Amino acid sequence: MHASWINLSPQQRAEFNESFGTSGWRIISRDQLPSVFPCSLRSKVDSALVITADTSTGGTYFIVSAWRLDRKDCAFDNEPFGLIVHASGASEDGVFLHHGEWEGRTQPIPDYLLNAIDSEGVGDYLWAIPPADQNEGGLLDLVPLPRPHRGAFHSIVQEIRAKVDAPNKSPAQ
Repeated sequence: MHASWINLSPQQRAEFNESFGTSGWRIISRDQLPSVFPCSLRSKVDSALVITADTSTGGTYFIVSAWRLDRKDCAFDNEPFGLIVHASGASEDGVFLHHGEWEGRTQPIPDYLLNAIDSEGVGDYLWAIPPADQNEGGLLDLVPLPRPHRGAFHSIVQEIRAKVDAPNKSPAQ
């Protein structure tokens, strides 16, 4: 797994502050992705699951679990981005995780479905949970969180916690 930390511009931080809501989830389309997603990645993403969840320190994790279409391998790969939104506002940086190793990160797509995905998007193919008739809700609606998103969420949180906790450790620890 490869973590790419991104320094957020003041405009990007403002964007996360404005889009920040209560703990829960929502599905967003490609055109609703945060601007931190580069055009080269954005063009390959059909949709994403945004999860906001309280931290143990009074902040909120803001995680965008995006599905990237990998045509070469006929698969969808989960490409998450995350950061903490503190009471004072979004953190100064966030992290993308590439080539994650969690279960379900890559979902094969049968050849016969590629044309349907091209014309209609991911649709219900990857969204057995949350229910197909919902686009947002509370965190309890996602119990259990689908494996690919659960792995993305836990991996992002682990990466953020490692960075946040690192300055608090003495060299002897």
